[in-house]
Amino acid sequence: MRGSLENSCRRRKKARSPDSEGAAWHNGLVIAPEDVRLEKSRFGAFHATDLELLLRSRRIDTVMITDIRTNIYCDTTAREAMQREFRVFFLSDATATCDGEDISAAELQKATLWSMRIITQALSTDEMVEKIRHVASIIEDTKTTV
Repeated sequence: MRGSLENSCRRRKKARSPDSEGAAWHNGLVIAPEDVRLEKSRFGAFHATDLELLLRSRRIDTVMITDIRTNIYCDTTAREAMQREFRVFFLSDATATCDGEDISAAELQKATLWSMRIITQALSTDEMVEKIRHVASIIEDTKTTV
């Protein structure tokens, strides 16, 4: 992931507009017609966007945070979601950040994850998948006993 993150950090610096090379979607990403693409103008995904409306209209009450720049984009979005009463899962191994001027990416990541554990449920992707499987099995058991 390191090389990929370094490339993303370099591309982000070049991303000055939504049409720039640095802001382009990864060519391996499959975007289905029903997927929602949300353009944001600030660090958090909720600020000045329709994200909350989209989630609530679909009766979604839980968000999983993944992205680069853990200490900026992920942190801000997690805090915005929590303030709006969403259940927030912060995926520790599905977030990453770049080196700062006088602090390493590892230090920024560690500090942000420490803070996120106070206000969200911070866990690994494997732990999240296990939670989802567990809930799915409960739902399936409920269907068969009714």
